Amino acid sequence: MQLATLPGGSAFRRFYKTTQLTDADRRWFADQGYEAGDNVLTRAMGVGVSGAGDKAVPSDVLGAVWHAAMTTTPVIAGATKLDAEHNGPLTVPTSDDDELGELMAENTQDSTQDVAISSVTLDLYRYTSKIVLASNELLKDATVSLERHLGELMGRRIGAIANTHLTTGDGTGKPRGIVTAATAGVTAAATTALTYSELVDLQASVADAYQERAVWMLNRSTLAVVKKLTDSNNQPVWTPTADGLGLILGNRFVLNAAMPYIGAGTSPALFGDLSCYGVRVLAEAQLDVFRQRYADFHQTGFRASMRLDGDIIDASGIRKLTMAAA
Repeated sequence: MQLATLPGGSAFRRFYKTTQLTDADRRWFADQGYEAGDNVLTRAMGVGVSGAGDKAVPSDVLGAVWHAAMTTTPVIAGATKLDAEHNGPLTVPTSDDDELGELMAENTQDSTQDVAISSVTLDLYRYTSKIVLASNELLKDATVSLERHLGELMGRRIGAIANTHLTTGDGTGKPRGIVTAATAGVTAAATTALTYSELVDLQASVADAYQERAVWMLNRSTLAVVKKLTDSNNQPVWTPTADGLGLILGNRFVLNAAMPYIGAGTSPALFGDLSCYGVRVLAEAQLDVFRQRYADFHQTGFRASMRLDGDIIDASGIRKLTMAAA
């Protein structure tokens, strides 16, 4: 079928031949869900939502981007998911309150006790996979879905950098990571060694209200150190379970490759309820396809992107262990 016979065929022809568009062309593309820029047509795809976007890029490609990004970001799995329906900053109330209520006698006046409420503002920082190039011949000749494979690759790239920032980001132009934001629970006596007593103290530093949902977070290297620790009766800190994952002092743990390693001044372990950390993720991945830009190399470029932010929303529920300073 010729472009001229398609709805908007003249607009497509002008784009693919010259990339020079009239105002009417841009309005037509906008009505179809496209953003027309220099040498590229961009179309945002909603994950798991049927609609016009599905016709431009197979939904399984965007699904692969989303799934790979989410499974590469362990902080998101346990965090509270916050509204991301609009693009502006989102103000979230936070508190750190351990006051008790009161038992009232008959015919007595209520007392007052203020709650210290503050807030954090979550933006939507844009993370991309960088542009990934694929030869047009390979795209046409591949017997399996190369696009889906590229979607997984791009999703892992996004997940890796997002997870780093959601773990240790400083909050300047990026999320404030869960380690950065967590309240200090225990300071280790040594710079490069953990003890059984320090893990017990970290576990006990989290209030009872959060203990039922509490887990450990650490990287695989720190887990190896913890597995070698024993208590005063020579019983191991880590105990195996039927599913093969194991427990640390009776609680589950989450492996996070972005957690700091054991070293002077680092915080290699967290304990607490991960839902006390909030993550704002725009529930839509975007895939940009660059056809004309690399046409002289007989290649097509792909770039995936997602927008998110994160910060602590309940400081009472997560504590960190920090190694001694050098």
